[in-house]
Amino acid sequence: MENTTTQPASLREQAATLFIYKWTILLATLLVGGGAVAVSLLQPEVYEASAQMLAQDQSPGLRGTSLYASDAAARLKLILTNLREVIMSRPVLIATLQEAGVLDPSIVADNAGAAQAGAIDSEVARLRAAIRTDAPKGSDFGATPIFFLRVRDRDPAAAHRLLLALIESFQKRHQQLSAEQANHLLRETSLQLNKSREQLRSTEEQYQSFVESLGGGLPEMTSLSGSPGADSELRRALVSINEALVPAEAALKAQISFRDQMQQAHTQTGDLMVVPGVFIRDYPGLDLAARELATVRGLMDAVAARNTPQHPEYQATSERLRRVEQTYRDEISRSVQAIEREIATKTESLEFLHEKQQVYARELSGLANKHVEFEGLKEELRQRRLIVEGSERRRSDAAHAVLTASQEVLFSAVDSPRAGSKPVSPQRTMNAALGTLIGLLIGIGLALVARNYSQTVRSESDLAALADRLPIVSVPRVYAPFQRAI
Repeated sequence: MENTTTQPASLREQAATLFIYKWTILLATLLVGGGAVAVSLLQPEVYEASAQMLAQDQSPGLRGTSLYASDAAARLKLILTNLREVIMSRPVLIATLQEAGVLDPSIVADNAGAAQAGAIDSEVARLRAAIRTDAPKGSDFGATPIFFLRVRDRDPAAAHRLLLALIESFQKRHQQLSAEQANHLLRETSLQLNKSREQLRSTEEQYQSFVESLGGGLPEMTSLSGSPGADSELRRALVSINEALVPAEAALKAQISFRDQMQQAHTQTGDLMVVPGVFIRDYPGLDLAARELATVRGLMDAVAARNTPQHPEYQATSERLRRVEQTYRDEISRSVQAIEREIATKTESLEFLHEKQQVYARELSGLANKHVEFEGLKEELRQRRLIVEGSERRRSDAAHAVLTASQEVLFSAVDSPRAGSKPVSPQRTMNAALGTLIGLLIGIGLALVARNYSQTVRSESDLAALADRLPIVSVPRVYAPFQRAI
């Protein structure tokens, strides 16, 4: 019966494999470890100079002003970020190299020739790569005002000189940038202040022109800005006209009705009219004529009842009645003419009142329409004045910053810059240990690979894998290191 199952190698077999390929493992370890040591020995030693720095909490000259940032964490982060950018800037690095004696101070980078410019760029790039700005252990850069400034060089004395020169060059550059920034801020705030004042003057002119266009309507406009029931001259005049129109229209209507009655009585004298009480004072003759006519008609009726038309008393009374009726008609005609004149006069007065009412109503309507524009101009004027006040405060703060820019100290050294006595690179012990470990792992890997591809039978598992059969019996190897085979 065939059994094709492959038994996994035991730990003893794997150890035997490693022992068999011990020279391969040893050779790989020596090659890789020796190479790492050789590379470390060939690398130049690099020393580091470091200083612990403390950043100031923004410019002392800006504290208490509107230019002072309120968020402490964001302010500190911004300060340290700007510090790093300025330290790594080209002007600071060139000044550092000149201060440390690496570059000739008489060479100006902008006017240097092509060869000199290339040398300057090479030195600047080398110094930029040698500078480190690190945060204390356990914190991020910008989370604390303390940071470490480090400079690396092959010569510890040169690293120390570069670090001192870097600190001094940066301080000078910072004072220069602070003065330039303060002057720029002063110019910007001055321009903003002038622009704000120009806008304020333009708004004031618009407001003044609008007020002049109102003429005498300014008090009315001011009253519209108050409570809905606010009193004003125009409103009082309109109310007075409205109050006068009601009785005038009623009186005119009564006079027209009375005139119609008189005209009807003039054409039909058979029916006596009764003069209303309101017109008796104005037309006493008409009232007396109507009363006399009523009396004579009563007398005529009494005479006609007891006499014939041919009777002298009847004829005398009839003649008297005719004269009284004529007087009555004449009085009606005079009264109609008088009341027509009064009606015409009152009609003109009413038309005048209606015209004034319409004029006042139009003025109030026009003022109501302009009220929105008036309020808008007032609000814009108020906002412009607030903007000017804010611009004046910012300009005053900027002028104060200009005066204090030369006294600012953005950072200071907590301790004196020092250079280490031992190189920080290369780390030969670490490189040798790491190379040895990597070589050992590579050697073990090579041994295992060679074991898998080898055709030599060294164990039962090798025989089973080659013959595809399970071995029946095996003769154990006898180790007799002190006996010689016979």
